[in-house]
Amino acid sequence: MGDHFGHRWSAAGWKIFALACARAGADVVIHHGHSEEEAQKVREEVTGLGRRAWVFEADFNDPSRAESLIPRINESTPLHGLVNSAAIFGALSLENTPSKTGKSISRSI
Repeated sequence: MGDHFGHRWSAAGWKIFALACARAGADVVIHHGHSEEEAQKVREEVTGLGRRAWVFEADFNDPSRAESLIPRINESTPLHGLVNSAAIFGALSLENTPSKTGKSISRSI
């Protein structure tokens, strides 16, 4: 699984959710901090399903960019729901990932 297991799941998770919403009839707003190419690919998939999609960039390490994101989105389309899948975390291997008990998984297996 490698050192970036959590990041890969997170990236795949938002894409799956965006496409599921589009399949259910929703238009989709896609936010990214540094993944313009991936965001545009998902936008193309959403529009291929007959739904509208917008892509917005905002690096949340810059508070002013984070604060301006929702107003910028509302200038293009009303925002009726929000799913936050953004996270900042260090890369962990499976062996170093804490379980619910706080012990590493490798010690629990």
